Amino acid sequence: MMFNQSKAWAAVLLAAVFVAGGAAGWGIAAWRDPRGHRGGPDAMVNYLDDHLRLSAAQKDSVRAVLARHRPEMEALWREV
Repeated sequence: MMFNQSKAWAAVLLAAVFVAGGAAGWGIAAWRDPRGHRGGPDAMVNYLDDHLRLSAAQKDSVRAVLARHRPEMEALWREV
């Protein structure tokens, strides 16, 4: 009987450590980036500008495209 009880306690301890690790990871990620998984249109424009060196007109075009397709993007984010 003690052997089975030991296994049960080991399983409970393992599950508790797993949950605590997940919670700690989530907390650290939320603390490091309080915006969540996305930063909005400006974050996308800044990302593209960093990699592509966009002109002011190109940045405006990207913002227009993002604004035009915002409902579709929001729907996708809700599914993810």
